[in-house]
Amino acid sequence: MKRDFLILAIFLFAFSMGYAANGNEEFLKANEYYEKNDVVNAEKMFLESIKKGNVRANYNLATIYLNKKEYSKAEKYFLDALKKNNGDPELEKSTLFNLSRLYQITNQNDKAEKYLKMSSKSTNDVSAEIELGTTYFYQKKYDLAEKAYVSALNKIKDKKELSDNVKLNLAAVYREQKKYKEAENTLLSMNDKNSKNSIRAFGILYWKQNNKRKAVEYFKKALDNGDEEMLSNVVKLYGELDEDDKIEEVLRNQYNKQNKYAYGLYGLFILENNGKGAEKMCKTGIQKEDPFSFMCMEEIYKLQGKKMKHRKCLWSIKKELQNYLKNNRRLL
Repeated sequence: MKRDFLILAIFLFAFSMGYAANGNEEFLKANEYYEKNDVVNAEKMFLESIKKGNVRANYNLATIYLNKKEYSKAEKYFLDALKKNNGDPELEKSTLFNLSRLYQITNQNDKAEKYLKMSSKSTNDVSAEIELGTTYFYQKKYDLAEKAYVSALNKIKDKKELSDNVKLNLAAVYREQKKYKEAENTLLSMNDKNSKNSIRAFGILYWKQNNKRKAVEYFKKALDNGDEEMLSNVVKLYGELDEDDKIEEVLRNQYNKQNKYAYGLYGLFILENNGKGAEKMCKTGIQKEDPFSFMCMEEIYKLQGKKMKHRKCLWSIKKELQNYLKNNRRLL
C-alpha cells in the first residue's frame, strides 16, 4: 500500500443537479473547458458559477486546486462545498473523502482523521474506513488501524480485489505489532496470494522475523515474476547468507534482462572483484536513472581520486535515492 496519492479518488461532477437557475450555464461551460484541458478558463467559469450560488462548482474548483497542489485554495472550496451543501448525498460523500485526502497529503493527520470519521459515519463509505485505517497506521495507532481494517473487511467480503488490498494493509499492521502469525494467516487468506504485492508482503514479513532463507525465496519469486525493484533485496539477503555465487548469477541474469536496477548493483559487484567493465556498466545505468549506478560511479570516482566528480556524484546519489524511496515507499 502506498501513501503518495498519485491517483486521487476525485470525481469531477459533470452536471449540476438541482441548481439549474444558479450558475448552471457557467458550470457546464467550465466542465467543457476542463475536458479540453483548458484549466485556466475552467477555473474562471467555476468561479462565475459559484458567484451565482452553484454549490457543486465549489467542489469541482477545489479538485482543480488540489491537482495543482494549491492546497489552501482547495481546502477553502471543499469546506465551502460542505457548508453550502443542502441535502446532496453524493456531494457530501465526495467532499468529505477528498478533504480528508487533502489533509493526509499535507500531513494534517488529526484533521484527516476527523473528516474520515465523518465520512464513514454519515455516508457509510467503506473507502473512508479503509483510509482511516491507513491514517491510524501512519500515526502508529496500530490497535485503531486494526479495528478499522477488520470492520472494512466485514463489509467487502464479496469484493475480492478490494478485500485483498485491505488484507495486505491489515497484515502490515500485525507485522508492526509483531503479531507475526496473525500477519501470515491474513496473507494466506487472500484470494490472490501470487500478486506482486502479496509476494512482497510475504518476503518482508519473513525478513522482519530474520528468516532470511524464506524471505529471499519470496523476493526471488517476485523478481522472477517481473518485480524488478526486488533485486536489491535479493542481493542483500544472498550477501547476508554468504552466497556470492548466487549474487553474481542473479545480477547477470537481471542485467541480461535489462532490469534498470541491475546496472549499478552488478557494477558494484564487478568493482569489488576485478573492476573490469564496471565504469561503462554504471554510466549506462545512470542514463537509465538507476539510483545504484550513481552509487557505483561514486565509488569509481573515489578510487580514481576525482574529487569534483565524486562530490557531484554524491549529490546525485542523494537526489536519485530520494526519488527511488518516494516512488517505492510502501506499507508492505
